[in-house]
Amino acid sequence: MYCSAVGTVQLDDAAVFVSVVDAGSFSGAARLLSLPKSSVSRAVSRLELELGVKLLERTTRSLRLTDAGKRYHSSVAPALSAVRDAAREVGELVEEVSGVLRITAPADFGITYLAELVAEFTAQHPEIRVDVVLTNRSVDLVREGFDLALRFGRLADSSLIARKVGDLSDWLVASPGYLCTVRAPRTPQDLAKHACVLFRAGDGKARWELYSKRGTARVDVAGRIDADDLLFVKRAVIAGAGIALVPWFMSREDVDAGKLVRVLPNWERRGAAFYIVMPSTRFLPRKVAAFRDHIVERLGRAPLWTVRAS
Repeated sequence: MYCSAVGTVQLDDAAVFVSVVDAGSFSGAARLLSLPKSSVSRAVSRLELELGVKLLERTTRSLRLTDAGKRYHSSVAPALSAVRDAAREVGELVEEVSGVLRITAPADFGITYLAELVAEFTAQHPEIRVDVVLTNRSVDLVREGFDLALRFGRLADSSLIARKVGDLSDWLVASPGYLCTVRAPRTPQDLAKHACVLFRAGDGKARWELYSKRGTARVDVAGRIDADDLLFVKRAVIAGAGIALVPWFMSREDVDAGKLVRVLPNWERRGAAFYIVMPSTRFLPRKVAAFRDHIVERLGRAPLWTVRAS
């Protein structure tokens, strides 16, 4: 016996049979299902032929269930009701922002900025629980059961759905203590005279490409501290080691608190591209769509890449 979608006009023969029994007549079932009476009668006849038993005794005035019909109805009616209930529950999950949302993000972004966004989201949606995994590895969303990932930089080709939010803005920052001991740079070229804390430079040297509304500047810088972790770079700068390029989301709170000062604030570097990555956008659960929209809206008000060279 085949089984089509319950709750639509293309009901299977078993569902039609249950409707006939519940309505007490073929005409009543036809009205309930919005089908011609002849279609209802043919569906029951097909079912009887397939089962090899007679389910209904028909007369011009009434219907009577046979013993086989009674047993079949008592078995199939609860099953069809369970299917309808399951479809309704799944539909409600799509509409409601509830349940567990599993997301993953790089550790530096998660520690310095994502926590704020997640706290706002859970305050807006009290029926949601968010499970956050912070890691710099590229997790397998499907195999490891994640709903959404936040990723930076170039993405590997895959079947995942990626939405680019924007390009990050890297700020030039230094500590007030460091700037008290040296003359603050007034142009990008002045950076070549300063101690710089470098990120993944390798040989103590780097070329920084900066942008402002006035144009583009490229400057070769050097430093005695070179690290592969941006949090380490920021902490070294706070300790007075020199000037560094640090993503805005890692710098803003320390700038506001006076621990860091923006150097050449009209100049920035275009940082890594920022993406929201999901396994699929087809039948996207409401909880995932709501968090995606929250991220896009909040970062739309954040200092992503804003400088354009003229």
